Amino acid sequence: MKHFFTCFFLLTAACFAKAQGQSTVYYLNKKGQITTSKDSALIVRTVTSQDAATGLYAFNDATTSGKQICSGQTTKINQLYLQGHFTAYYPSGSKLADAVFNNDQRQVITIYYPNGQQYLTEKTTYESPSSGKYGRITDVQILTCADSTGKMLTANGNGSFIDYQPQIAAPEWSSAAFRYGAFHEGYASGELKNGEKDGKWEGGNRLFAYEDLYQGGKFVKGKSFNNGKTYEYTELEKSAEFNGGITAFYQCLSQNVVYPQSARRSKISGEVFVTFVINFDGHLTEAKVLRSPHPDLSAAALQALAQCPAWTPGTQRGRPVRQQFTVPLTFTLPGN
Repeated sequence: MKHFFTCFFLLTAACFAKAQGQSTVYYLNKKGQITTSKDSALIVRTVTSQDAATGLYAFNDATTSGKQICSGQTTKINQLYLQGHFTAYYPSGSKLADAVFNNDQRQVITIYYPNGQQYLTEKTTYESPSSGKYGRITDVQILTCADSTGKMLTANGNGSFIDYQPQIAAPEWSSAAFRYGAFHEGYASGELKNGEKDGKWEGGNRLFAYEDLYQGGKFVKGKSFNNGKTYEYTELEKSAEFNGGITAFYQCLSQNVVYPQSARRSKISGEVFVTFVINFDGHLTEAKVLRSPHPDLSAAALQALAQCPAWTPGTQRGRPVRQQFTVPLTFTLPGN
C-alpha cells in the first residue's frame, strides 16, 4: 500500500549561501531554486557544520516569516540527502510527521492529525542493493491507524483503516517542501491484514465513488461510478497506448516527418523534443516544442505529430483520463 503522504525535497546542485557562524543559510524561491535575494525567497534553509562523529549536517527549513517547515539530517551540505530522523510541521506549527531515513529512503513514518493525535505509522521496504533494482519499493505496510480522537483502528497491521483526501490547496510555502493530508474528508476505507489491504475497499471524492477488491494486498478488480456511469476495471491505472505500442508510434512519426529543405541546405540537424496530451477520447492535442535546434525542424516535428492517428486513452479506475507525453524526434543528415 502506498499512502498519499509524499515529501518533496528541494534538491540543489549549485548554491548561493550566506555563512553565519557555524551555519550556512540558503534562500530558496517557491520552485525550490536558490535565489540570490532574500526578498524573493519563500524558504530559508539553515545548515549547520558537519558533525565530526556522524558526518551529517543538521538542517532546518522555515518560511521567511519564521514558520518552521521541516528539519532533519543530510549527508550533503548543498542538497538534501536524508539520513536519520526527519520532522515535518503543519503551517500552524504542530507536528505533521516524524520519519526515519536511510540513504535518502524513508523507512518508517508516523503522521499526526492537526490536533496532535497520531494518525498512522507506516513502514516501507525496498529492494536490496545487490538486486540491481536498488531504490525500488517492494512493500508498504500500515502498522497502526487511529481516528482523530485517538481510538485505535489498526494495531500490528490488522484492523480497519481510513485513508484521507490529499490537501489540494496547500499553502504555497509549505507545498514546496511537503504535501499533507486534509483530515476532514475520508475518501477510502477498508480492512487491513498484516499491514496490507484485504477484502472490499470503498472510497471516492466529490466527483466519483469506487469499490475495489483486494486479496492479500494485491488488487483484484473494481468498479467506479461517475455521472450515472459504471466503469469496471482490473488495473487501477492504465497508460494511454498507441496501436502497436511505442515502437509503432515512432514508426508513424518516421513515415510522416519531412526533413525541411531549408534545414538540409543549412546542414541543420539534431533532436526536437515535443510534448503533447492524449485526451479523454484518445486524440493527440496540445502539441508544442520544448527544445529544438531550429524553428523549421520544430514545424516539421509538429506536422508529423498531427498525422498520427488516435491512441487508446489512459484510464484511472476505468475512467478515461488525459495523459501527457514527451518524446524526441531526431533529424539526421546523411554522413552525420
